[in-house]
Amino acid sequence: MHSIKFGTDGWRGIIAADFTFERVALVAAAAAKVLAKTYGDSTGSNTIIVGYDRRFMAEDFAQQTAKSVTAAGFDVLLSNSYAPTPAFSWAAKDHNALGALVLTASHNPGKYLGLKVKGAFGGSVAPEVTRQIEALLEESTANPETPGNLDSFDP
Repeated sequence: MHSIKFGTDGWRGIIAADFTFERVALVAAAAAKVLAKTYGDSTGSNTIIVGYDRRFMAEDFAQQTAKSVTAAGFDVLLSNSYAPTPAFSWAAKDHNALGALVLTASHNPGKYLGLKVKGAFGGSVAPEVTRQIEALLEESTANPETPGNLDSFDP
C-alpha cells in the first residue's frame, strides 16, 4: 500500500486498494485538524462541510469522513445528497465553515475515488496545507474526549 500523498487538488486512490475506509478516516481527521489550525481564527467556526458526488461508494465514504471528523471533535454538515464539487465550495463559504471535504475523483477513471480539501474561502487549499495534512498523518492523531455534532444539509 502506498503512502498517502496529495496531488493536484486532493488525494486519490483506487477504491479498496489505496482508498479504503480506514485511510479515509485518517485523512479526514488530519485534514479537519489542519483546516482548524489554518482557518479557525478567521472563521471562529468548528464546522466542516462534507459532500460527495455520484462516484461509486462516494456516499459511503462521505459518511465515514463525517464520523471521523466528528470523532476528532469537529461539527459536520453532511450533504443529504450528491452534488458537484462547486456546491460544497460554496457551502463552505456560505456556512462560514472551516472548509469542506469532498469525496470525488474528478476526471479520473471509475476505479478511483478521492478526497478534495477546500478552504474556508471555498477554493482548493494551498500545497503548504496539504503538506501539513501529510505530516500530521505521520504522527499519532488521538481523538478528543468530546466528539462534535453531525447534521445534514441540502447543498
